[in-house]
Amino acid sequence: MLKNFLIFSFFLLFLPGIVFGKTTTSKNTSPAVQIDLFSHTVTFGAKTITYDSAKDLQAVRLERQHKYYLAVLRFQKNILRLDVYNQNGKKIDTEKIAKAPGGQDFSSRQLSVVTVNDHQLLKISSIKTNEKQQPIQYLVKKYRINPDKKRIIKYKSAFQKDIVYPNLSSLTDADAMLKLLNYYRQASGLLPLKRYADLDSGCQQHAQYMASNNILEHYEEEGRPGYSDEGNTAGGSSNVARLYKDASMVSALQKWLNGTYHRLLLMYGGLYGTGFAVSGPSSTNYYYSCLNILTKTDIYTAGQETNVTYADLANTNPVLTPGVNEVNVPTTLTAGEWPDPLAKFGGHYPAGYPITVIFGSLHYFSEVNLRLFKLNGEQVFAYFQKPGDQTDPNILYQNNAYSLIPAAPLATHNTYRVRLDAKRDSQPYTFDWYFTTQ
Repeated sequence: MLKNFLIFSFFLLFLPGIVFGKTTTSKNTSPAVQIDLFSHTVTFGAKTITYDSAKDLQAVRLERQHKYYLAVLRFQKNILRLDVYNQNGKKIDTEKIAKAPGGQDFSSRQLSVVTVNDHQLLKISSIKTNEKQQPIQYLVKKYRINPDKKRIIKYKSAFQKDIVYPNLSSLTDADAMLKLLNYYRQASGLLPLKRYADLDSGCQQHAQYMASNNILEHYEEEGRPGYSDEGNTAGGSSNVARLYKDASMVSALQKWLNGTYHRLLLMYGGLYGTGFAVSGPSSTNYYYSCLNILTKTDIYTAGQETNVTYADLANTNPVLTPGVNEVNVPTTLTAGEWPDPLAKFGGHYPAGYPITVIFGSLHYFSEVNLRLFKLNGEQVFAYFQKPGDQTDPNILYQNNAYSLIPAAPLATHNTYRVRLDAKRDSQPYTFDWYFTTQ
């Protein structure tokens, strides 16, 4: 029985890799914060701080005893560093967080505020890559900021975990789904997602609405069984699916990731939280799944709010899926995703597992080409799709992502090489990476 999917209309507005900078509308007269990666500057009130050649800049405005401070995370010369400024724009402390030597990198970085035992701490999360640009570790460090102490930045704790394919055997379906999703994100160089109970609740209501009405939709119709405002909102912000006699969120996730358009939303660097649920069986033995992928995507580049992260994702590393040296990669793309990613090519199912690349917007990429090879050098015939192709009936869904879909399923337990050729800011850019199938 065909497992059916429906892509949501919000996709038309959601551009992976393009920053949705929002300026808060607070009437607060305290110092405002603004991040500008193009000029490598952070503005705090009347003070503009320049970080020459910084690859990433993020900031959080803090308040201590009615005074304002600015914490800045900068990735500069392969070093992650935390700086603290007073409200006059004077640097009052600095701390080296981590270093990426010898061609290593931090593919994703995030500065945020968390509360632990009633104390506000700065949390710095990152994905570390090796010299081959393979994501290898998820790193977290926490610091307390004490402006009245001699040492203002005080280290509190650290956590690190190797990025490896997870053992799901002892986990519930929900825990397994989240762990698997976060593995795929980390393998592509992205930070893991946090699960939110309120998003679970909205998805649960929408999933049950779909089951009650035997219909796969993103939006609910008032007056139908199971309608709720919360469920309607959740549906419009989520991937949805229906599976015949299969109540597994893991199964739904694999289908979303195996497609091209649904995958792009799950691999957005600005996504930091999710919620999900699956319905009980419908009268026709379908189970309906819902996974929120839009609610927790706000990115602020400027504003006056306290404890809010101000960032700019323009200079993100290319998001490669499958990732560098990723293992247990599925072999097959089956029919069921709508819109049909093979519509332009007249391809047939089953096809091969898609390869996708999403670029950040700080650099201009042109003349992009993707090719797939077996280890013996033989090129694998595949359909290459790029943004802005006027002959593509799904042009609005492709957005700024590039995809390569092998015309036939990949071989099991085989290693493949992907070749990326392009021009970045008019200069030649090439990258080769490998992945291994299940």
